[in-house]
Formats: sequence, structure tokens, C-alpha cells
Amino acid sequence: MKAIYVAGKLIGVIVERQKNTLLIRKAFKTYLDDKEVTALTGEAMYVDEKVLDEVDPRIVEVENDLIEPINIERRVDFVREFVNV
Repeated sequence: MKAIYVAGKLIGVIVERQKNTLLIRKAFKTYLDDKEVTALTGEAMYVDEKVLDEVDPRIVEVENDLIEPINIERRVDFVREFVNV
């Protein structure tokens, strides 16, 4: 799986690639059990690769074991982390 960074910030994970279009699922870094993981949100959008070329993205390979589902029991803490409260 490939993660995409713009200006040093993780914006998402490439879920699908078709011709010149990418399906990018929004993602962010968080810590679970003292381990940094990539958390995926339910939001995704199709982006033309030409648009990404204008912002000079950095695309890196991510190991699948670093992408984990979020424990629903931690949902309040997780939301607070996500919105920086």
C-alpha cells in the first residue's frame, strides 16, 4: 500500500489507481499501544494525477501491518486525538 504526503504531512493512502486517476483515502498518524500506526478514515476521493503533480507529493510504500483498525473502545480518545483536543 502507498501513502501520499504533501508538504511533509500525510494526507492519505492510495487505494486504487486507474489510468491518470487515484482513489485516495484520507489517513493520519496516531499511536496505539505505544506503536505509531496509520489510521484510515471513511473519507475518500478521486484525484487526477496532474493535480497532485502541481503540489509535488511524496509517495512512499507502507507496510500493511502499520495500518490497523481502530479499537472502538477507544473511540472518545481517538476522536480527541484526531481533532487535537
